[in-house]
Order: sequence, then structure tokens, then C-alpha cells
Amino acid sequence: MIIYFSASARNLKSDLETYQVIVNKIHSLDHNLALEWLEPARRRMLRKDDMFEDIESIVRAAQAGVESAELVIVEATGGSTFGVGYEVGLAIQLRKPVLLLIKKEAMDSYATGLKNNLITLRRYDKSNLERTIEDFIKRNVLKTKDLRFNFVLDREIYNHLRLKSFETGRTKAEIVRDLLLNDIKKG
Repeated sequence: MIIYFSASARNLKSDLETYQVIVNKIHSLDHNLALEWLEPARRRMLRKDDMFEDIESIVRAAQAGVESAELVIVEATGGSTFGVGYEVGLAIQLRKPVLLLIKKEAMDSYATGLKNNLITLRRYDKSNLERTIEDFIKRNVLKTKDLRFNFVLDREIYNHLRLKSFETGRTKAEIVRDLLLNDIKKG
């Protein structure tokens, strides 16, 4: 399974150990990260380079990472950053399950007020962090993995799907899938 991990790079110095525990737990469960950003960010921090020297490529890589992931795990303690919030919003828009991790001792933040059936909010400390991640991943692993493919649409079909998506609150992919399932049932 491909998992996108997000956290504030601004908190890297203070939270590096926690971020590494999260990444190592994902790897230990034989899952892959959509974007391996932690180690390069750590090296830039040690060299005292600008963490955000090429922000456009960082944004593009993060967006591609969220899009390619099946699950999103976010360390969201405190104010976090605009980028982390954007990635959570994008994941929800793409209908991907999101685990928001907040330190037990932290005060409530914007993240603690989010209500969506795709969001799992968990408070953590060192004693339960790995178990919390493992439980979330296990709950969201599909027994029979859905397969993805791309296809080309003309403008008329795309506009129709976009309108239906807006009207129903469902993704374009869900609409197409339901049409195919109905066709299969008809036999």
C-alpha cells in the first residue's frame, strides 16, 4: 500500500524523532511512502540550507504524493502549516482516509475540530504512537485491492461527470464505477 505522510517541516528540529517513528512504522508494516521527504529535509536542516528553496517543486511533489497514495497520515499537533492543511484537504477531496495525529499533551487546534467520515483523529504519546498507526492502516487495508486505470474523455463527457459530481457530492470515479456496476448487474 502507498501511504502519504505529512507533517510540518518547520517543526522538523523538535519533532524529528516522532516523524522518524512514524515513517519507520509504515516501512516496518511493508508499506511504501508516496514521497520520501523526511531524510532530504533532515539533511537540508543539518546543512542549514533553506528548507523551502524550491517551493513550487515541493508543492507539486506533495500534490502528486497525496494523489498517488491510498492513505494519508498527518502529524498535526499545534498550528502546523498551510501546506499540511492543504494536503489534508486534498486527501479528503480525493476521498482518501486520513489519520490526524495530535500529541496528547497538546491543546486543541483547528485539526481537532475537523469532522469528516474520512478523518480519524487520534491523540498519541510515545507509548501508543506505533499501535495507533498500525490500527489505522489495518482498518483501511482492502482485502481485495481496487485497481486503477486512466482513460481519456471528451469535453462533453467530462463536463457531464463534473456536473454530476457537484450535484451528488461523489467523485467522478465513483459515478463511473456505479454505472459499470449497474451494467454488470443487468448482465
